[in-house]
Parts: sequence; structure tokens; C-alpha cells
Amino acid sequence: MTRIIATIAAAILTAMSVYAQENTDTTTTSSKRAVIYELTDGSTVVEVTDANGVMTRTPLSNNNTEDVDYISIKSLRIPNHISMGSKYSRWDLKCGGFNFGWNFAPGHPGNMPVEAGKSFEIGWFELIGVEYKAGPTTSFNLGFGMDWRNYKISTPDYRFVGSATGGVEMTPYPEGSTPRNSRIKIFTLSMPLMIKQKMPFRLFGSQQWLAVGASLGYSPHGSILTRWSDESGHKVKQSNSKIGHRRWSYELIGMAGISSQVAVYLRYQPMSVLSGAGQPDFKSLSTGLIFFY
Repeated sequence: MTRIIATIAAAILTAMSVYAQENTDTTTTSSKRAVIYELTDGSTVVEVTDANGVMTRTPLSNNNTEDVDYISIKSLRIPNHISMGSKYSRWDLKCGGFNFGWNFAPGHPGNMPVEAGKSFEIGWFELIGVEYKAGPTTSFNLGFGMDWRNYKISTPDYRFVGSATGGVEMTPYPEGSTPRNSRIKIFTLSMPLMIKQKMPFRLFGSQQWLAVGASLGYSPHGSILTRWSDESGHKVKQSNSKIGHRRWSYELIGMAGISSQVAVYLRYQPMSVLSGAGQPDFKSLSTGLIFFY
């Protein structure tokens, strides 16, 4: 019985030894190795390293693999998320950051009580942008976006009108009229630079994050619009697109991410929205929600 068991054990050990020699990479000796990459566009390339360590990469064919002793296959795939870069790269091409909020006018004159609840901001923070991943939780973002802002007043006393010098001034409504509202609108193209940091914790299964940065803005368009009813009840609308608004500006930006889809933002422009002597002097402060940034 002992002899039978010994014979079986020897046979098993011999088989395992042969299998190991045939299947483990550590026993493979070769002077030439190749790695085949299946790319996301459907093409296939082969990377061959010879005995001297010289590497060449060419489209796959029988000619460049027929004398290779060891071949491995790898696939490079783009992850399924909103950005368009490879997870193996530190760089990402991005699009996102639709925002909606409310405008305040710090430092506004007493006869210009801007109503934040009626002064809306809507924009696309990053129509297109690039992201550099400095680490697993830190990234730098540079983008290009656009923004519309309204500064609205609904008081019965004053309205925005165009001045003779191509600016904005505050004047009373015509006598006997019924005021409705008056507003300033500014359209801005922006280039924000942000630092984004993921938090080391998750709440309710979502990733929280913070972002701070600044944005350079150019405002190609600005206008005023006033609505009222005259003594006969006819509705009147008066507009002017020459308001002497500031063309170049910058703003400071902060965000707090509730999840990867939603965040609260705060934007402050320390420069006056309008430029030139005699213009109403006020800054811009806005807050709201930003999505998919």
C-alpha cells in the first residue's frame, strides 16, 4: 500500500513540474518579447522589445510577431464618464458646468436698489476645458465659458436710461406712468482657472469637493431695458445697447460640491460693472447652483 501511494505521489509531482515549465512566465526564456495593444479606435499595434532593450511600435502583422517568443495582449479603453480622456492619462478634455443663480450689486447707489430675487444669472461655466490631474484627489482646470447677468430694479422711483455720453444714469419715470421694471444685462465670455480638491470622505454615498480660482472675462455686449405703462395704459418698452459697461474684468470664484453632479458656487467681481465717470458704481456678486462641473 505504501509503495502504491509513493508511486502516485511521484506521478503527481512529475506532472506538476512539467505543467509549471510549460505555463509559467518565469520559466520562459526569450530574446524577443512583444505586447499587443488593442486601441479604442479598433486598430491594433504591437510593441516589440529585442534582446538589447530596443523597443519599436508598429501596426500588427504576421511579419513583426512570427519570431517573437513571448506575447501578451493589453486593451486600452476610455472610461464611461462625461469627460473624454483616458484614465491612464493625467490630462482630460471636459465639458460641463451649467449654472443658474442670483445677482447682488454690492456698493450700489441708494437710488438703485437691485433686487437679487429678480436678478438672475445663467451660464455655462465650461463649454470646453482641459483638466490636469495632479494627484488622485487634486486637479487643475482651465476652461472657456459664457455668462448672462441681469441687475433688475422694480421701484416706482427710478429707472435705467442711456445718457448722452453713452453711459447709464438713473432718472424718474415719466409723470403719470405706471412703472414695471428696469434692468441692466451683461453678457460675458470667460476663461476660468480652478483648483479642485476632493474631500477625504463621502456623505450619503456621494463625493464632496471644493474648488477655488479666478476667471478672466470679456464682455462684448451690455444693454438696458425698461418697461412701464403710460397714462393711457399703453405698455412702453425702452432699450439701449450703448451703456459704457466694463469690457475686461476678473472675478474670484469658490465652489462647494455636494456631489459630482451638483455644487454651490459664489462669484465676486471686485471691479465696477460699469465704467466711466457719472455711471452708477457697483460690483457684482452672484451665488447659485452649478451642475456637472
